[in-house]
Amino acid sequence: MISTTQTTVSDDVIALFEKGLQKISVEDHAAALPIFEQIVALNPNIPNAWEKYSAVLQKLDRYGEAMAANATAIRLYQSGRNALAIDPTKSWTITEWLTKANTLYLHGCYEEAIVVYDAALHLESEKKYTLLNNKGLALQKLGRREDAIAAYEAALKIRPDSCEALNNKGNALYGLGYYQEAITTYDKALAINPHIYEVLNNKGNALYKLRRYQAALTLYNMALALKTDVQETDVQEIIENKGAALYRLGLRGSLAQRSNQRKSR
Repeated sequence: MISTTQTTVSDDVIALFEKGLQKISVEDHAAALPIFEQIVALNPNIPNAWEKYSAVLQKLDRYGEAMAANATAIRLYQSGRNALAIDPTKSWTITEWLTKANTLYLHGCYEEAIVVYDAALHLESEKKYTLLNNKGLALQKLGRREDAIAAYEAALKIRPDSCEALNNKGNALYGLGYYQEAITTYDKALAINPHIYEVLNNKGNALYKLRRYQAALTLYNMALALKTDVQETDVQEIIENKGAALYRLGLRGSLAQRSNQRKSR
């Protein structure tokens, strides 16, 4: 069945769509490709034509073009009708919704990912926490930190003991320059699990911004003490953060020493 944001679709396009589906059914994706290219050229407002076009491109290992076509399909579904009716020929499971949204996120299509997360959130599901948390990450990637915080807070209403959502919320607050509020949020995560090196490092960064360099240094050392669980790239980041704190402490100590020398003269 073909869906469209327009009221009518020509018989020629419908015939091409059915021909394209037949090629897909026998896995002749090379033959299906020019058919769907022709369809979207004739009528660029058919969302599931773009979706089938995307699927064919993906089968042919043309992933960049596939994601672009998929993003077009999602925009058309959202603008033309309820996003839940993404494909009238089948009922999508919540796992399929989540997989589609996460795939869009991983390919940098953050706005399109948010559309799918929102659509899935209309369904009753045990994955609502994950959808909200992941939506927050996508919003954060777009610089929409206030909206991200709202998503994390909604996720935390479902799982108030989620260190992941607390850490993400802290990061959003940090990005807004609310360093003390970020520290308070990181502390909530650390009260649940004091051995998460990402949270220790992030709290250290917030303390550093407040010029509390000794306290920041303590946090960086605590994070590095968990190095058996820390990825190599993260170890390097924490070491660099520790170096910056040591530099500031050394500089501050040097300035204090010079001030004392002036007073003694």
